[in-house]
Amino acid sequence: EQYHVKIFCIMVDHPMYYHRLLEPDIKNLSLICIDRGHQAFVEHYYPKFRNVHFLPLAGTKLPGEPVPYAMRDIGAIFAGNYVPPENLLPHIRHMDEESKAFYFDIIHELAKYPDRPLEQELIGRLEQEFPRITREETLSCLHSMVFIDLYVRSLFRRDIICTLAEHGVPVTVIGKDWEKAGCKCPENLRLAGQQDSRTCLEYMGHAKIAVNVMPWFKDGAHDRIFNGMLQGCAVVTDSSAYLDEILCDGKDYVRFQLEQYEEISQKVDWLFQHPKEAEAIADAGQKKASLGHTWEHRAYELGEIFRRDEANVPTL
Repeated sequence: EQYHVKIFCIMVDHPMYYHRLLEPDIKNLSLICIDRGHQAFVEHYYPKFRNVHFLPLAGTKLPGEPVPYAMRDIGAIFAGNYVPPENLLPHIRHMDEESKAFYFDIIHELAKYPDRPLEQELIGRLEQEFPRITREETLSCLHSMVFIDLYVRSLFRRDIICTLAEHGVPVTVIGKDWEKAGCKCPENLRLAGQQDSRTCLEYMGHAKIAVNVMPWFKDGAHDRIFNGMLQGCAVVTDSSAYLDEILCDGKDYVRFQLEQYEEISQKVDWLFQHPKEAEAIADAGQKKASLGHTWEHRAYELGEIFRRDEANVPTL
């Protein structure tokens, strides 16, 4: 602040995770959100920040030529940790039983209607329960409700990957604690353990299908999608308003719906049974990501954001 240094902060999760950091009046701060719903949330609840931007995540392509699709030795792959529910319970251990029941009722609703944006569901329930709740109280409550987001993410991640395994689809899983997922057919989960980012990309470079489960971003993207595409995989994922704008289901990727996630096994099996069509989807996805969704592209977009906000920096 003393030297009027401009700060650009990319928030890679929902702003409610960062409430304590956003509460102070930080001068010369530009906020960058990876979901347009997150951007709208910040603009509404933190109007003091005049510069708020949307910048979706992007992907990284490893150097060299990709392994030809027909020669890949991994069928389906998923990269991401599993968080057992018991590991999340300490977040609410201090609460009374009524508050815990309130949280799990919201979890039940989100599991039943997974198309709802997280903040919409949480704020709606808070206002229903506390009609006179203030802005400050709302933000404080939301910050304490990150448990709900983590729990629902883990719930769907486990159910979707285990659904594939239980329908006979072998899935190579990169990430920790999947042996604790309680899958009924654990023999179809090929556990690679926790790996670094480059190793994940190398695994994807040998896979035919990359499965993704969005972390409740309803108007953004996750880097797993573009990473899979850039490594030459046919990507299978739930979607978002943003992804529906930039990608074409059945051409660039294959979409499934969270509320009907059991269908994912049918779609993955179809890709295995139709290798030419699957390869065409992988090729189209790789081209789409290469033309507009690498970190090089995002670097140019960041440059535009820097220039746009530069006029708001005070002169020394």
